Amino acid sequence: MTGAELFFEVGSEELPASYVEPALQQLVSLLEGALREGRVSYGSIETFATPRRLGVVIADVGLRGRDETEEVLGPPVRVAFEADGRPKVAAQKFAEKVGRTVEALEHKETPKGAYLCAYVVREGADTRALLQEALPRILGQISFPKSMRWGRIKETFARPIRWLCALFEGKVIPFVYAGVASGETSRGHRFLFPEPFVVKDAAGYRAEQAARYVVLDPASRRKTIREEAHRLAEACGGRLVEDEGLVDTNAFLVEYARPLLATFDAAFLELPREVLQTSLRAHQKCFVVVDQEGRLMRHFVLVSALPSKDEEKVLHGNQRVLRARLSDAQFFFNEDRKKTLASRVSRLDGVVFQSKLGSYGDKVRRLEAQVPVLAQLLGMSTHAEEARRAAHLSKADLVTGMVFEFTELQGIMGRYYALHDGETAAVADALRDHYLPAGQEDAVPTHPVGQLLALADRLDTLVGGFGVGLKPSGSADPYGLRRQAIGILRILRENHLQGTLGAMVDLALSSLGERLAEPAVVRAEVIQFLTTRLSGLYLKDGWQRDLVDAVCVDDLVAHHPLPALDGLLKALQDAVHSGVLSGLAYSFKRVNNILRAAAKKEVIAAYAGLGALYYREEAPVLERSLLKESAEVALLDAYDAATGKLEKGLEQADFQSAFDALCTLQGPIDRIFDQVMVMAEDTTLRDARLAMLRAVARLAFLDFARIETEAETDT
Repeated sequence: MTGAELFFEVGSEELPASYVEPALQQLVSLLEGALREGRVSYGSIETFATPRRLGVVIADVGLRGRDETEEVLGPPVRVAFEADGRPKVAAQKFAEKVGRTVEALEHKETPKGAYLCAYVVREGADTRALLQEALPRILGQISFPKSMRWGRIKETFARPIRWLCALFEGKVIPFVYAGVASGETSRGHRFLFPEPFVVKDAAGYRAEQAARYVVLDPASRRKTIREEAHRLAEACGGRLVEDEGLVDTNAFLVEYARPLLATFDAAFLELPREVLQTSLRAHQKCFVVVDQEGRLMRHFVLVSALPSKDEEKVLHGNQRVLRARLSDAQFFFNEDRKKTLASRVSRLDGVVFQSKLGSYGDKVRRLEAQVPVLAQLLGMSTHAEEARRAAHLSKADLVTGMVFEFTELQGIMGRYYALHDGETAAVADALRDHYLPAGQEDAVPTHPVGQLLALADRLDTLVGGFGVGLKPSGSADPYGLRRQAIGILRILRENHLQGTLGAMVDLALSSLGERLAEPAVVRAEVIQFLTTRLSGLYLKDGWQRDLVDAVCVDDLVAHHPLPALDGLLKALQDAVHSGVLSGLAYSFKRVNNILRAAAKKEVIAAYAGLGALYYREEAPVLERSLLKESAEVALLDAYDAATGKLEKGLEQADFQSAFDALCTLQGPIDRIFDQVMVMAEDTTLRDARLAMLRAVARLAFLDFARIETEAETDT
């Protein structure tokens, strides 16, 4: 492949660390899209990124896009010409449109008849002209969590743009974006080499930046940070606390990484470990060092942005900032413990949880009322009183000085203060654990008191959020309702808890009372939302999609403990391997098809189809005296026997027994279709047979319609 090099660099004020990689990915994707749209060939793509620059180098970019012949259809020939062959206005207009004479137009036969046709050659775009138009447009299309304007500029970017270096064939691609004209210059390290320098090509640029203390490759900066931080920790007799997220953050906070070992006053080690780690990691972006037994040391590793002749000054500045923050933390810690958590609960009435759902005081009172009932639903009544006490104290630390200053420590500080106040370990731990899981990889609460409080808190937020119109839409989820739902599901599944989601949602609805206008609608929406999230968890675990779709039916999920549904998936998977499931699903689909067809012809009332009908429909009245064929009698006998076993199995959440009961119906169902004309001319007989099939379909507590079968035909 032959072509020229495209070099493009966007220089700006320092971007937030979390913005850099997503923006770079968008830049590459948009550039590729522009070249493909212009039919321009290109070769390998290299990228570079630092807090001050996003860059792309594309090799072997074609000088022009390839030509393309396009077939353009015009009006039908019968419309374009008179009977004697003279062209009408339609033919003349089409000829003008494609730049041809009427005589040069071709006729093309299509299934709809003969049409006028022309083959037009679309010339490929000049690549330089294409890029001149595309680059400013691409910059405007890059999206950030937050963008800004500066001065009188109408264009936006995450931070003010300071330079644009755009070269093709070694020459500048001229354009202007956000008041900055593109050119051939770049800049080195902000403090060490701030003056501009001319870029000729990518290879020369890399060499120049290496001499100007800019490490362009993020992977190289990560490697330096990781290796040097470990070395420094070991040099002081400790070991680094692994933190890849912090490595990534620091890699995009600096253009040149210089890890340094620093210390803080040993007196601060008396603070809770989480306070120190939060100050070091979240606020100062520093790495924590522990001794060989895992105890926190007074050493930490910071990442400087430049090599310094006097590193002591760099260390002193960072240590001074940390000392001030830790001094504040020590003050708050000492002051907060002068009052008990219980004495702070009344202040929660002045802290808004959500305008339509009331204050945190209101929320706490709802939780106190919910947890004893929830304990009964989950078989944890022995923990009800401790759970009620934990609910009473659950949000009290929100009005402490420490949590006001260090919001990340909510719950964590509640635990420390509860222990200081003499609360039981179970209550104290629950104050911390009811916020778990905060992320996808976090553990779930393992003690019953923490589980009860975590479930009640999430259910209140989830149901309340839906009730006042805060349900997620697209990427917008301001109250984290998706996270709340997944937390509920994970706590129930991973702790093998036996309560049902329907009962728990009902409990939350009752405690919210008059705050919700349409409880029945809210209930249905919340159950559906939880079912969708459960489906996602199952798929993530590797279960077959059709089995997941068959099990994740709103009614089924609402009425049965999640561990039982896990068992149902296992039973279905075993049935797939044994070959039983495909045949059974096909048999029920045949029932489904004929009932749907009957409903469509208005022979029977509307039919919703398979999928947990057992929970929605009463069993129809069977006219047994009319059903005398041997196949009919066999199906009725099988139905009677299966119904009792299925009801008992579902009541006890024994899905294997319930599924086995359904399996006994397959043979009799198949005989009906082989030997009996269901849609008999005698309407009384036909109605009796349809009612029998409807009764059988009602037993399908899972959605067989979703299960893939080897052979399916309409009945």
